[in-house]
Amino acid sequence: MKKQSHLAPVGVSLIALSLTLTACSVEAAPQAFAPGASATPTPTPTSPTVGAVVDSQQAADINRDSQGQFRAYAMPDGTNVVIDKTAPLPDVVQADVNRQGAEYANTYVADEGGNEMLRDRTSLMGRVAYNTGKRTIMVVRLDGYLTPDDETRTTNYFYNGSGPKPDGVFRNREQVVQNLNEWLAAQPNPNDFAVIWPD
Repeated sequence: MKKQSHLAPVGVSLIALSLTLTACSVEAAPQAFAPGASATPTPTPTSPTVGAVVDSQQAADINRDSQGQFRAYAMPDGTNVVIDKTAPLPDVVQADVNRQGAEYANTYVADEGGNEMLRDRTSLMGRVAYNTGKRTIMVVRLDGYLTPDDETRTTNYFYNGSGPKPDGVFRNREQVVQNLNEWLAAQPNPNDFAVIWPD
């Protein structure tokens, strides 16, 4: 009888001990963090600043991605100016493009060397397109007589390249500006185009 009466407290004690150990194991669960284990943030790549002057190595890095958004335009003084293919050209780049276009402003194909100048003009548009990443429109100024019978010299403008199709209409500068602006406004992104002005 004494042995039987002694078993019950032992069983109760084992259950209580088991519950105590379980509670202790739950309380001991928090994990310790190793010192210095915080993650180092990954640097965010920065975009080139439009209009900024960069050195030759930076220019080469920018231009390596021919399909990228940015280009580095080589200026006559050896500097390189950052341009955004989806934005207007910086003023200094537009001025340099216009300067080159002025060399071909008053050339008639019928003149001596005219065919060569026409090829040079086409070559210029190709260079500007490559250097800016934009489709190129070149405005050409003609100073002279519209017909052999004219006695008064006039100044007219026309354009070629990636712009409106030639329509045979001679225009003054204001009319060409209006005509081009209307055409560009109808394009999905007018800034995809670079316009070379002769003056």
